[in-house]
Amino acid sequence: MISLHSRNSLVEDREETSQRARIVSGRRPNVSSPAAFGRTPQPRLIALGVVLAVQIVLLLIALVPQTFWASYHMPNGPIPPAMVPIVAGLFYVLPSLTGMLSRRWQAAVILATLPAWLDLGLFAVAAASRIGPYYLAVEPHAVSTVGTLELFAVLGALGWLARPFVLYALSKAQRIVSL
Repeated sequence: MISLHSRNSLVEDREETSQRARIVSGRRPNVSSPAAFGRTPQPRLIALGVVLAVQIVLLLIALVPQTFWASYHMPNGPIPPAMVPIVAGLFYVLPSLTGMLSRRWQAAVILATLPAWLDLGLFAVAAASRIGPYYLAVEPHAVSTVGTLELFAVLGALGWLARPFVLYALSKAQRIVSL
């Protein structure tokens, strides 16, 4: 095979020899350690997991019927009245932040909508015995379901588009602080 890159036969020979030695000896690398993959978990991935978890919890709270919360003496749900504006803003910020933390636009869109897919699916299964299996497919509910998915997808894409600007601003701020 012809390669455009120069090849270093000394390095490649050593790598092939060490791989053969591992195979012959039956030793396998410890794949459970992060070092086996060459890196430790990145703060970006941890932040992405936290953002997705918070979004999933908030959506679950929003999907639970008001009568359920009222039966537990929480007429407005488990969110204190002072936090309601912040939580409403989080429904816009979290999908955008998910897109901003993603490196590819496809991942940004899928991950931004993932909490809605999971929560709506869970809601449909849990509520099917009381309201029927076609609740999310009936006209008014289908429109709001699709609207939610579209909103989160667009916010994730906008977050991904804003990523270079945010990274540039952070690097500028870091340079100013280090001066």
